[in-house]
Amino acid sequence: LTEAEATLLALGIHSDTGSLVYDSTTAKDATMLGWAMEMGASQAAIAEHAKPSLSDEQQTVLTQALINVNSTTIRGVTISTVLLSADGFISGLAAVTKDALDLSSSDIFLLAVCYEATRGNRGGGGGKKGKTNGNKHGNNNNNNN
Repeated sequence: LTEAEATLLALGIHSDTGSLVYDSTTAKDATMLGWAMEMGASQAAIAEHAKPSLSDEQQTVLTQALINVNSTTIRGVTISTVLLSADGFISGLAAVTKDALDLSSSDIFLLAVCYEATRGNRGGGGGKKGKTNGNKHGNNNNNNN
């Protein structure tokens, strides 16, 4: 296998398995990805091209976040916040928040999504109401001037 072929194989596995996080992902998928890496797949190319896509639900949250964002600048740092509501728990909000940060001109992006937790809901809470499913994501450059 050439480096290009190993890289294409690895990218295909990433795409088909959601970077090994889809429920349908098997141990064989992970083994084959490891084998492609051993065959010389380019990690730089994989990092550049194997960006996980957002689900339709996550895309909706991202769109609403960008429409409803409130931003303020304090000492040269732009902080954006948004509070949304949803019908239930939404997984993957860290990726949504990262994309919102990347698409905005913010240094820090705080996203919170409130929902009514119900018994058996993946978000837990045991029937408690008013749970918040929130993530914050900002850059790691600490430039204290």
